[in-house]
Amino acid sequence: MSVMHIWVRRSFALVGGTGLVLGLAVGTPTAAAATTRQVTTTADSGPGSLREAVTNATDGDTVTFAPAVTGTIALQSPLLIESNVTITGPGEGVLTIDGGNQVQDVIVAGSSGTATISDLTISHGKGTTGGAIKDESGRSLTLLRVAVTDSTASVDGGGIYVSGTQHLQVIESTVSGNSAPEGGGIYADLPPSGELIVQSSTISGNAATSGQGAGIYAAGHPTTVAG
Repeated sequence: MSVMHIWVRRSFALVGGTGLVLGLAVGTPTAAAATTRQVTTTADSGPGSLREAVTNATDGDTVTFAPAVTGTIALQSPLLIESNVTITGPGEGVLTIDGGNQVQDVIVAGSSGTATISDLTISHGKGTTGGAIKDESGRSLTLLRVAVTDSTASVDGGGIYVSGTQHLQVIESTVSGNSAPEGGGIYADLPPSGELIVQSSTISGNAATSGQGAGIYAAGHPTTVAG
């Protein structure tokens, strides 16, 4: 794991090796309630789009991508995630969700449960807080094999901004080239019961332009970084 600039205002544990234990309760819906929704186009909206799939998703659904869906999904407005959905992409180097340096990429909303995003790139987002990903919900967010890159925020969290979220897990992912006045890569202000987990990930080349935490700014909660 690469060297990171981390600013922590509460407890911090640096764990060697790959052992990591996290008590995280994840609600699992019944099989009958879950639906797999397939994205068939890189269009920003309309039939077969990622936006349509995520908008129509209900708790427990999975969003996947047809083999032909590669390249870039150019967003005209932020992608809003309001359900406990799993978005499974085709790979970091295969598909990018891109804000064009004009809009935030992803906003997570809702009050409970877990949203999971895996195997894609989220890039070139721009916002006040959370250029690429903003989560002020009461749910937990997991990023697995996700690249969060080249995004900016005018206040906090150039790459990822979470506040009020129960847990944030960043696993086998990359957060690079992002910038904000504070928390260039990740800005996390979770409740005392929450936890920020960064495992087997690379946090590099991010900038805090006038504050602290170029890589990670973590306030008010336990933080674990594991190789």
